[in-house]
Amino acid sequence: MTDQKLTLIMTPAEGFTKEDAEGVALAITCTNNKVEVAVFANAPNYMPAVTGRIDEGVISHWVGYSTTNVHMRFDSNKATGAYEWVLVEPRIMQAWQGIGMSSKGLVKKLMAVNRFMVQYTASTGATQVATFYVSGLEEAIRQVSDCKVK
Repeated sequence: MTDQKLTLIMTPAEGFTKEDAEGVALAITCTNNKVEVAVFANAPNYMPAVTGRIDEGVISHWVGYSTTNVHMRFDSNKATGAYEWVLVEPRIMQAWQGIGMSSKGLVKKLMAVNRFMVQYTASTGATQVATFYVSGLEEAIRQVSDCKVK
């Protein structure tokens, strides 16, 4: 068994603070030069709805996991089409390579903008939009040796 260092860079969504146990936050994890992006939706009425499942035909370690549809918006640009994010746990939506860009590609995009919005349907049926201010992300990532995204 080898020890692995995991670094987590996290920012709360607008309207929440880092002290909120039941909040919404954007998380970027870095370990062994692997970068992943996830949204934690632990606030009441923010839990994502299940909209699909990754089937057996996909070559991925996510086979069998439930998914949810997400629209992304970078700064004030037009929203993207719907992308399928993996529900790692009922309250954790994680971007995966099936979204059309690698996790590193998504982080690079986030480093170039000030605001990132994620829109999805909650389990209540309501549309939720989580807004994250990410203007300091590039500096935060630069300070973490395991976060190599360039």
